[in-house]
Amino acid sequence: ASEAPAGGGAVGGRGMRRGVGFRSLKLVNVSMEEALPAEPVGVAYGRLANGLTYYVRSNPKPRMRAALSLAVKVGSVVEEEDERGVAHIVEHLAFSATSRYTNHDIVRFLESIGAEFGACQNALTSSDETIYELLVPVDKPGLLSQAISVLAEFSSEVRVSAEDLEKERGAVLEEYRGGRNATGRMQDSHWTLLFEGSKYAERLPIGTEKVIRTVTHETVRNFYHKWYNLSNMAVFAVGDFPDTQSAVVISCKMPAGEIKTVKDYRDSLAESIFHCALNQRLFKLSRRRDPPYFSCSSAADALVRPVKAYIMTSSCREKGTVEALESMLVEHFLREEPVVGIDYEARLQKTLLPYISSAEVVKFAENFSTTSSCVIKIVEPRAHASLEDLKAVVLKVNTLEEKRSIPPWEEEQIPEEIVSQSPVPGIIVDKVEHPGIGATEMILS
Repeated sequence: ASEAPAGGGAVGGRGMRRGVGFRSLKLVNVSMEEALPAEPVGVAYGRLANGLTYYVRSNPKPRMRAALSLAVKVGSVVEEEDERGVAHIVEHLAFSATSRYTNHDIVRFLESIGAEFGACQNALTSSDETIYELLVPVDKPGLLSQAISVLAEFSSEVRVSAEDLEKERGAVLEEYRGGRNATGRMQDSHWTLLFEGSKYAERLPIGTEKVIRTVTHETVRNFYHKWYNLSNMAVFAVGDFPDTQSAVVISCKMPAGEIKTVKDYRDSLAESIFHCALNQRLFKLSRRRDPPYFSCSSAADALVRPVKAYIMTSSCREKGTVEALESMLVEHFLREEPVVGIDYEARLQKTLLPYISSAEVVKFAENFSTTSSCVIKIVEPRAHASLEDLKAVVLKVNTLEEKRSIPPWEEEQIPEEIVSQSPVPGIIVDKVEHPGIGATEMILS
C-alpha cells in the first residue's frame, strides 16, 4: 500500500494514444456546444439500492483474469488536524484486519489464488480518494465471487482495534520515513506552494509523524465509519467474463419417465425432434433485424429423479426482458437408462425416425404451459421489469392462446427444384491474365 507521490492524485498521463488506424478514422459532425455522453459507453453500470455504484466491462485479454477495484471518494483532504494520515492508515488496516480476515490473511488468500501483493493487489490513497485494486484469476468457479467479497470487506468490515492499529504503525512510519528524502521533501514543498491558501496544501496523504505515532484507534475507527459509506463508493470490474446482460428463463416441470422399452425410446426421439425444431425457430428469430433477444434455446433437463423440466433460456438487452418473455411464450408449441451401444442406437434411430409423425412431435409443445408447474425467472443488471409486467405478459399470451389468435409459424418456401432446366454439358475455358507476374491461367469447368 502506498500514498500518492507529492500528496496529489495518482500519477499518470491522460493524453490521447495514437492508434495504428488513426488516419483512417472518419470525422465527427458535431457542434461545440453539444454535450458529451453522460452515460459511460461500452460498460454495464448502475447504482444499487444501498447506494453503491458499479461498472462492469467484459475484456477477453488477459484470458481468465479480472481486474477489480473499489474506489472510495475519501482522501486526506477531509481529515481534521488530529487525523492527518488516518485515511492512509485505514488503507493499511483494510489489508490486515477485517471481520473475516485477520493478521494479513487477506494478502495470504489472494496470493494463494495467484494474486501477488504489489503486482496484483495494491491500494492508493490520494487527497480526494482511496482506491483498492485486485488482479485475480477467474479460471475456477467461485474465485471471482471470493475476490469481490474481499472488496466488500474493505468497504464496510475493516476492524479497527487498538491491537490492529499498533501492528500497522510501524509499516506506516517506515513508509513515512521513506518519503522524507530530498526528492520527497522537494515534491511536498512544491505541492504546498502549488495549493497555498487551500486545505490541499495542509493535507498530504502520508500525514504527519506525530499523528501516525499517537493517533488512537477510536479516532481511526470514527473516521472509517464516518466516510466509508456505500454512497461514496464504486466497484469496477473488467475481465474475461461474459458480458453483463439481462436474461429470461422459463421452466416447466413434469414427471420424468424412464426409458425401458422401444416405445419409450421412440417418445424420447420425438421429444428431441421437438426441441431441435423449436431451437431452429428461436435461432431464426434471433437473427432478425430487431430481435426480441440475442440468443434463446430450449432443452429438457432432469432436475431430480422423479422430475424433469423443459427449460427455455434467453439473453437479451438490459430493458428487453418483457419483450423477450412475450416472444418466448408465443413460441409454445444419475438415471437408470439403458446403455444399448452406439451401433444399435444408431440403427434404432434409423428405423424409428421415418415413422415419427409431426403430430407426435407437436404434442410435446403442450409441456410448455404457463398454467401448470411453470416458473419464470428474469435476471437484470438493474431492475426494469416489475412482477405486474410479467403477469400482464403471461395473461396476454394465455388470452391469445384461448382465442387461437396466435398466427402459425411461417416456414420459408423452398422450391423443390432450384434449377428448372439442366445445363448443356460441355467444357468452359476461362482465360485469366496476370500481368503483374507475366502469367496466364486456364480454368476448365
